[in-house]
Amino acid sequence: MPRILITFMILIFAPQSQASIWSFINSTSTSGRDIVYDYTISSWDYDDATPNPCFNTTCIVGISHRHTNSGSGGNNSGAGWTEAWYASASSGVACVRASRTIGELGQCLRDNPSNKGITGRQLITPYSGTPVHHSGDTITQECVGIFYKIGTANLNGGIPMPGSICGIAPPPVGACGMPDNVEINHGSLSAAEVAGNQRTVQFVIDCNQKLSAKLFLTNMENDRLKLGDSGITSSLLINGRPLTNQGVPLTLAASVNTINVSSTLATSGNTPSGAFQGEGVLLLAMD
Repeated sequence: MPRILITFMILIFAPQSQASIWSFINSTSTSGRDIVYDYTISSWDYDDATPNPCFNTTCIVGISHRHTNSGSGGNNSGAGWTEAWYASASSGVACVRASRTIGELGQCLRDNPSNKGITGRQLITPYSGTPVHHSGDTITQECVGIFYKIGTANLNGGIPMPGSICGIAPPPVGACGMPDNVEINHGSLSAAEVAGNQRTVQFVIDCNQKLSAKLFLTNMENDRLKLGDSGITSSLLINGRPLTNQGVPLTLAASVNTINVSSTLATSGNTPSGAFQGEGVLLLAMD
């Protein structure tokens, strides 16, 4: 008799059009007047064929934070100067400018130590490096991720790498708070009961300002979440709308927002006995 559990970790993100680099802020603290972000670069799609903007040009790539309404990065100097990889035509980490795609660039940073800021680090995901510092007032939904800047060895004012999903800071710095995880428990079912079995749970997104957003789930294949190698999959609804690889749009009020999540199971072939679980990261992406 299968026992089925689906667990989601929840994070908040500011998206680009296509996701290949995922990062988020674990926690915030203060150091004097600075806000300090403890972050994780959780994954990098090494097969991503998006063109590398640093290809065949002097360029620096590194970890920074979104600092302005336009999306550009903050001041990468002093305590805020974190890991970075620089290349020119004659020096530096050559593969930064030799990599034709974002996927190849990820392999470059994985295999070669940083040569600017905090040096000697390889970006092997999941990666949590030197905490990032923010100075001054926060004027936007800040996040930490992979940034780049062309024509210089300084990352100040860099812009997010194409394909970055850059996780915004949790409250009190950020606008919305959510629980750490959501669990949908289908319980113990007979083999005949699995296909079509449905469960619905609720969770709350608590915002201090109105936001237009999209909800995504990692680890989906063909718009379904696999439960291990059991042949069982789950299709999900968010407030009655299918959760696909393109996400589900949400309009969030400046108050408590109750979100309904429904899971419907499907099978392929014979259903084995055992306990089966599917996991993903449920991402709130800011428009």
